[in-house]
Amino acid sequence: MSATEFAPSQLSYTAQTSPFTFRLSPFRLLWLDFLLILKRAKYAPFVLSPFWTSNPMGELYLGRWGNVISMLLNVLLFIFAAIGIGGVFVLVGSFVPVAGVFAFVLAAVVVCLPG
Repeated sequence: MSATEFAPSQLSYTAQTSPFTFRLSPFRLLWLDFLLILKRAKYAPFVLSPFWTSNPMGELYLGRWGNVISMLLNVLLFIFAAIGIGGVFVLVGSFVPVAGVFAFVLAAVVVCLPG
């Protein structure tokens, strides 16, 4: 037995060297993803189920002020990120997208400062 084995060309559609999904068209993959989302849609409400926890040590338990403040800061950072990213798509070529990115970075630095 030799130490080296031959691997056939990965450019061929007939050789079984890559997974089946690697050989499908992007539109077919998009369709398969859409069908998967429809199949798994019944699990979407369970994404928010941690909010209904009664465990006081839970990360999303609303009975502790530390958790509430942490969630509010995350919402604030999400808003700044949406402004920065939205500015890039809406006002390409002006200074406003850069200002949105600077606002996001400034907000992240202020929120994450110790003390």
